[in-house]
Amino acid sequence: MRIGLYCILLRRLRESYGISGVALTWISSYLTDRQQSVCHARTQSAQKYIKFGLWGAAGLRPRAPAFCAVHRRSRPADRRSQHCHLYADDTQVYGWSPPSDASTLQANVSQCIVDVASWTSSNRLQLNVQKTEFIWRAPARRRHHIPNGNVQVGHGSVHPVQSARDLSVYVDGGMTMRTHINHVLSSCYCALRQIRSIMPSLPSHALNTLVTALVHSRLDYCNVVFAGLPACDIQRLQSVLNTAVRLVAGSSRRDHVTSLLRDRHWLPVKQRVEYKLCMMVHRCLYGDAPSYLADLITPSAAATVRPGLRSAASSSVAVPRTIISLGDWSFAAAGPRAWNKLPPPLRRVYSSDTFKRQLKTFLYKHAFNLHC
Repeated sequence: MRIGLYCILLRRLRESYGISGVALTWISSYLTDRQQSVCHARTQSAQKYIKFGLWGAAGLRPRAPAFCAVHRRSRPADRRSQHCHLYADDTQVYGWSPPSDASTLQANVSQCIVDVASWTSSNRLQLNVQKTEFIWRAPARRRHHIPNGNVQVGHGSVHPVQSARDLSVYVDGGMTMRTHINHVLSSCYCALRQIRSIMPSLPSHALNTLVTALVHSRLDYCNVVFAGLPACDIQRLQSVLNTAVRLVAGSSRRDHVTSLLRDRHWLPVKQRVEYKLCMMVHRCLYGDAPSYLADLITPSAAATVRPGLRSAASSSVAVPRTIISLGDWSFAAAGPRAWNKLPPPLRRVYSSDTFKRQLKTFLYKHAFNLHC
């Protein structure tokens, strides 16, 4: 029951964080004695107390991750659980090993999950085996080294899958991102078909708003995972943007899209990825990026052994060496490469809003070969 869980949370707030008095009473009233009702056809049902489930689904979800983080903060550190990520009610366990040690890695991950399940059980939480997914990620030439057995999750077992969903991003075992691209294309084209069906009833500003909300948002969500992908995959994503701009402009398939994109100041997909990468690097250098990202970005001045070099006095960042080509796709390598392509005056802009405007202008002119 949720009451026991809330008692643990309130006790943890009082004992671990020193929250008491009116503040603790306010949080207690927020968590307990919540009611809900159903309204249908102007008829509302009677109020019922919520005894089970996640009250965050009733419009309180923005605060749910914060309470879950407080509740989970006491999770004991374990050497096997050092690669365990927690966000709200989602838990991820991951590890790496050479292909020859894949069986050992599988055993360690299973034991780590057992440790996490034991902790969750002691805190009145439970891992859901039915919603648990396990995936091996390896290049195609290494797939024959991967074990075929199931992974133990609590009292159940999970069979490896070919692709898994991670916060609405689909990762596949071959590390190609094509499963995610297929889902993005499917959702975008579905939205465009729905918009096309109601176009006669839409004014131009409403049409632009719908395309931005239903298509651009899907293309831009976590689009840094597209960094380093082959041009053919980027072109597939660009085809969605081409279809969207033709729909907004009311043009035919034969009309060239370059002028349509330029007139509406729509960045192509490649520049959208670079825009997101540069914004993240800017946050790491001048903003409030989390430490697990900021630690990946090192200014050249700090990484250069000889301070007299020109790179030490520039505003560039160090690009780490990567052993395999897949390392170039990571933010630690793709972010610095995109950042170093920017002109030095733009890299020195401290204000986030000013940098955002100037960055889009620079990428816009670069995409369409415009000169200052």
